[in-house]
Amino acid sequence: MYKIKKTMLALSTLLVFFYLGQVNAHTRIMDFDDPPMPSAVFGSFGATHNQNGIEHTSIAFNNLSPLSHIHGALNAVWGSRVSQLEADAGGALFRNESGENFAFDRWDIVTLDTAITTGGVSNLHVVGFDDGLQVAERILTSADAGTTINFGPAFNNVDLVEYWFELPGRGEDPQLGEGLLNLLVEIDNVHFEHAVSPVPEPETYAMLLVGLGLVGFAARRRSKDHQ
Repeated sequence: MYKIKKTMLALSTLLVFFYLGQVNAHTRIMDFDDPPMPSAVFGSFGATHNQNGIEHTSIAFNNLSPLSHIHGALNAVWGSRVSQLEADAGGALFRNESGENFAFDRWDIVTLDTAITTGGVSNLHVVGFDDGLQVAERILTSADAGTTINFGPAFNNVDLVEYWFELPGRGEDPQLGEGLLNLLVEIDNVHFEHAVSPVPEPETYAMLLVGLGLVGFAARRRSKDHQ
């Protein structure tokens, strides 16, 4: 009897790890190299950079200017192509081509210049949305330059990620803010995962119950065979 219980426990554990592995098995990376990100991507023109099922484009900062854009550029020191957001580009975003939710896992900050020429510093805001509601935010400073940023559980189930410099912030033209034009962030190796639901869905419980039932049935048959 002890052996049967031990077998059931081992197989149940394997089923759980198999499910968790399936949830997190598919990583998609946007490295801006293949295909190469164009030298300018204009969000207000409907232009996007697409790679591995993810769409990357800029945020038009107001209705007066059509020049909201991000740049694909080779960073010679980093050794690969990066996505550049300058202050006069307003902001940029990521979303699934399919429209499905995703987990925004991490990215490399190659460069982050936040000094305002007239004095003071800016910050870079990274914000996750789900159905139009803000569900996560991470604020980055110049100290984050040259590091990998892990965004954590708050970004595990989003349908849109936007990022922009303050001041003046989302939806505004930074050219209207004195001394902001030199702000720059360069990112690379953006990792996306399948969305991780904080509460297992009914299908998850059903799958695990079926698996446990099959394990129990097999163990019961084995017990009868030995009687």
